Amino acid sequence: RFVSGDDTFFQGIHKLLPGHVLTWSAEKGIRTRRYWQLPSPSADANDMSFEAQAKDLRARLEASVESHLMSDVPLGVFLSGGLDSSALAAMMSRQVRDPIQSFSVGFAEQEANELPYARMAAKAIGAQHRDVTVTPSEFFDALPHLVWHEDEPIAFPSSVPLYFVARLARDHVKVVLTGEGADEL
Repeated sequence: RFVSGDDTFFQGIHKLLPGHVLTWSAEKGIRTRRYWQLPSPSADANDMSFEAQAKDLRARLEASVESHLMSDVPLGVFLSGGLDSSALAAMMSRQVRDPIQSFSVGFAEQEANELPYARMAAKAIGAQHRDVTVTPSEFFDALPHLVWHEDEPIAFPSSVPLYFVARLARDHVKVVLTGEGADEL
């Protein structure tokens, strides 16, 4: 349900792959180069017990969250109520003085609505929580606008609710942390 690699649906148009940078100069034209890739697993990790690896992972996650909290502008978190965003929000809440700002999106259809879980997680960490419910008509009305912005057909329907929760958050904070992509971890 998506085009992988640097290809797009448009002739002569390519995506910039993750971990790459694009530069242009009059002499050399357009050039791309890889600036980052996942590090190889260290030999030390294989010698660690499961418990030690879990402790190390938690320390790294907390350090990463802490490094992203250094900001001169108001911060928030997208909170779905799932494991990834709830863990992130909990780590944030322990590292800041004031209640964190959390933002969620839900749907009018109860079977697709996770707002009760997000509200429960926000309450547990004392967050200042806001959410928005997207109706089916709002969802479909937003599609042409979002397809234009994504420059290709929408392969992941989650980008539509993400648009609505980002619109909500922009009225209250300038930066948000998200659990997006954490499933791989």
